[in-house]
Amino acid sequence: MMLRRFSTLLFVCFFNLTAHLAAQSLLTTVSVGNHPVAIAVNPFTDRIYTLDEPANQLSVIDAVTHTVTSVSLGTPAQTSNTGALAVDAQNNQIYAVDGVNSELAIIDGATLGVTLVPTGNPASAVAVNPGPGKVYVPNATDGTVTIYDSIRKKTSTVKVGTKPIAVIVDPAQSHVLVANSGSNNVTVLLTGSNAVAGTVATGKNPGVLQVNDLTRQVYVGNTGESSVTVIDSKTLATQTLATGNQPSAIGVNSLTGNVYVTALKGNDLTVFDRTKGSTSTVTVGSAPNGVAVDTLRDQIYVLNSGAPEITVVNGHTLKTNTVLLNGTGVQGLVIDRLTNRFYIDNAGSNNVSVFQGIRGLINTTYMDALTQ
Repeated sequence: MMLRRFSTLLFVCFFNLTAHLAAQSLLTTVSVGNHPVAIAVNPFTDRIYTLDEPANQLSVIDAVTHTVTSVSLGTPAQTSNTGALAVDAQNNQIYAVDGVNSELAIIDGATLGVTLVPTGNPASAVAVNPGPGKVYVPNATDGTVTIYDSIRKKTSTVKVGTKPIAVIVDPAQSHVLVANSGSNNVTVLLTGSNAVAGTVATGKNPGVLQVNDLTRQVYVGNTGESSVTVIDSKTLATQTLATGNQPSAIGVNSLTGNVYVTALKGNDLTVFDRTKGSTSTVTVGSAPNGVAVDTLRDQIYVLNSGAPEITVVNGHTLKTNTVLLNGTGVQGLVIDRLTNRFYIDNAGSNNVSVFQGIRGLINTTYMDALTQ
């Protein structure tokens, strides 16, 4: 499957160099379980996953047929907006936490078999490092991170800061970064030994993380103020940059190095231009809570939870256009980089919106982005 889809894209690169860019459009909606609070995609298997509460189940959507399979994840939980999913596309494994129970659900993407692994209290976020096969789960109340070694089938626990609520892997630096919302800092772990490499002070209530591979920097959204803390991946030195009111999501174009930060209460998008060294502000829709970047065509897609709608920003000109959605209670936005389709989970209407991004020219120098 992966080879076939990659070959198709390679054909486009060589023989469609003057292709017209087709407009974005809302394609359809797919019904899932009640209150989907998280969404993820595996582009190599054509599967989209939503975590549905309070049934504590996984909905598996076939991206081709739009058929849905429900998978129970164990003990039902109360309705929660803090559940999270992570996909190991290389090994076809899905990892889920519901923000209420103290366990990590591991789902085999091929068989849909489920394994439950105990964590701290409660499991609040999840990230996976496919290379060494490690999964990281911050436990908000305990102030710890549970590390699951999928190869050895063992867990270990590391003490971090107060109220850890977000985690991200920086494989280039062999770091795992944990945002501690209660102690206003980020704990840096080593992927090899699991030891704490350092603690970095941030702004108020850090809760959003993103790695800029091109600049070797980590961006931390400080949700309690209007700023991001930028951490140098090598030295752990920091700088603070102003954003709109309450940064809610961060996107990175790994080809240009540009960074995009949505502001939930500011109704805008802050653009940090790496080449120009400048900052711009783009007005978007109401209460933006998600952002995805089409690196190949330099388009930025902002999910506006107050409308609901998507604001599409041209990365070159910063001009915008708006596409209306037909769901309610929008929670998250993910991109399938191989089809350039976007999927939005709507917790209020219990469905997923399927959105087609711009189609057309893919430059041959951009092929490395397909595996990011």
